[in-house]
Amino acid sequence: MRFLRNFIVAICAVLTTQPFVYSKTRESRTSVRVAKVLVSTAKLRDTPSESSRTLGLMDHNATLTVLSTKSGWVHVKTKRGTDGWIRRDLVSVSKSRALKASPVTRPVSIAKRKVLPKAKVAVSQTSKPLPAPKQSVKVVTRQPVVAASSSSDGQLPETVKTSKNVLDSRISISDPISDKRNSVVVFAQDFAASNKSASPVRSTLMSRANSLRGTPYRYGTSGGGTFDCSGFTSAMYRKVGVKLPRTAAEQFGVGLHIAKSSLSKGDLVFFRNTAGRRGISHVGIYSGNGMFIHASSRGHAVRIDTLNSGYYSSHFAGGRRLIR
Repeated sequence: MRFLRNFIVAICAVLTTQPFVYSKTRESRTSVRVAKVLVSTAKLRDTPSESSRTLGLMDHNATLTVLSTKSGWVHVKTKRGTDGWIRRDLVSVSKSRALKASPVTRPVSIAKRKVLPKAKVAVSQTSKPLPAPKQSVKVVTRQPVVAASSSSDGQLPETVKTSKNVLDSRISISDPISDKRNSVVVFAQDFAASNKSASPVRSTLMSRANSLRGTPYRYGTSGGGTFDCSGFTSAMYRKVGVKLPRTAAEQFGVGLHIAKSSLSKGDLVFFRNTAGRRGISHVGIYSGNGMFIHASSRGHAVRIDTLNSGYYSSHFAGGRRLIR
C-alpha cells in the first residue's frame, strides 16, 4: 500500500509541475485584386507601351495579381513572380478573398520542471542478439571472347555475363552487346517515324507564327504590329520565300488541295461564311493535333483554335499545301 501511495504522489507531482501551452490558429480574410486573361493569348510587356519589350505570353483564363493600373494598362504579377504590364481590354479585373492563417500560442501555466531520478531498468545478461538476415549472394563469371572465325553463323563475338543466385539456384543471363544493338535499332526507327514529315521550311514557318501569338488583329493590315487573317498568312509565308495573294479567297485558289484528315503543320486552312461574309472569308495555318493559328477578329489577336469542334469546325472549307 505504501508503494502504491508513493507512486500516485509522484505522478501527481509530475503533472502539476509540467508547463501547459495552449495554441490555436487564427484565420483572417484579406482582399486582393486579380486579373483574368480574356483572349487566347496576351502579351506581358516591360512597360505600359505597345512598343516595349515582351516578357512573356499569358494564355486564356490565366490568373494574375493586380499591382496597379495606369491609362489603359494593368500592372500585374504572375504566379512565378514576374511583374509586367498588360493591356486593360485583354483582361477582366475583380476582387478575390484569400484566407491567411496565423498561429497563436498562449501559455497557460509555467513552472519549474522537477527532474525525477531515472528508474533503473534491469537488463538480462543472457539475452543474445538476433541473427542477421540471410542475403542473396550473386557470383558473376565471365567467359572468354570467342574468335570471330570460329562463329558458325557469322555473328560478332559477344561477352556474356552469367549471374547465379547461390541460395535459390536461379540463373539469369544478360547480353550487353545485344541489348545495346536492339536499343539503337528502336531509337533509329522512332527517330525516322517522328521526322517522316519534318521540314526545315515548315519548322521555320511555325516557329515564326507561334512567336507572334497575342499580336492584335486589325482589318486590312499585314504587319507593323497588327494583322488580319490573310495578312498574317501572307506575311508568314513571305518569311520562308513563298509569295501568296492578298485575300483569303485568292489564297484558296493556289496550292494542292488537302483533305482535313491529311493536314500537316504549315498547311493553309480555309473557312467560308464567317463574320457575316459569304464565300471563302477566313484563313489560318494548321499547327498540328487538330489546331490552327490565325489572326482572329473574334479573339482580337493572333491565337490558336481547334478545327475539331465548335465554330470553325462547322465553317471549315478545305486545306491547301504550298510547301513540302
